[in-house]
Amino acid sequence: MASSFPPSSSSATSPPASPASSSPSPGFPSPEGRASAPGSHSSCASRTTRTSLTLDYNGASVRTDEAHVVESIMKATEAIAGDGKGVSRTPLTLVVKKKGVPDLTMVDLPGITRVAIGDQPENICEQICSIIMEYITPEESIILNVLSATIDFPTNQSVRMSRKVDKTGERTLAVVTKVDVAPEGLLEKVTANDVNIGLGYVCVRNKIGEELYEEARNAEAQLFERHPLLSKIDKSMVSVPVLAQKLVMIQAGMISKSLPGIIKKIKDRLAATEAVGFRASSTPRPKPLPQSSGFSAWPRSRRRRFS
Repeated sequence: MASSFPPSSSSATSPPASPASSSPSPGFPSPEGRASAPGSHSSCASRTTRTSLTLDYNGASVRTDEAHVVESIMKATEAIAGDGKGVSRTPLTLVVKKKGVPDLTMVDLPGITRVAIGDQPENICEQICSIIMEYITPEESIILNVLSATIDFPTNQSVRMSRKVDKTGERTLAVVTKVDVAPEGLLEKVTANDVNIGLGYVCVRNKIGEELYEEARNAEAQLFERHPLLSKIDKSMVSVPVLAQKLVMIQAGMISKSLPGIIKKIKDRLAATEAVGFRASSTPRPKPLPQSSGFSAWPRSRRRRFS
């Protein structure tokens, strides 16, 4: 799986995550079945059992591991965007290779910042919104809208932005985080679908602190199994593994849907190129001048010098 995002100088708390994931309004990771808009890269699962993590940015490739990936992302983000909490369009790509992981490409975007802080430019919100719109507008993109369980979904700015480019919700999937912080009424929020999320909701528990991936998944499974409120949510709508499988299926469907159009565009471009080449080859060429004594096109006065 490859995850790529335009860096922000705020750092992620869990991989792969937006550098500005601590912002009140999260961004839009966008899995794509193609290689690639700026910052999205295709990859495949490794055949080995060991996990391989690599950060690619500014022409460099840095090896890391699960225990140090957050630190590595922080350093890479600072190298690209500086330490003033700014943002950059330069992609930072995290490539994860492991046997059994889903083959996905995701673009993880900075969270929306409404008010500039520190050394951020005054138009930081406009910059981030511009980056987000660049990635979620193409119809080939799936919008993975990350929502906190603590907020009101219909009034959330990220929801409003996604609805601008996907009015029917047919390519929008919502991921609900912080479910253990605000479990009350969550079942009603994800089943009522007041904001027209066409691909549905998936509730997850992110890793906390120094938890490793497997530890976090075990804790998540226990939470949705034993919590008096969260356990009532349908199992097809909870956990990171369910989210991963759903993304794989959605991506495969999007590729099947988009492939005929992509093939047509390629054929049209090839036909246009061949037509241009045919016109160029049909242009009459000037006839060569008569040759004499091996000195074609030379004046007679010059030819006499060599006689």
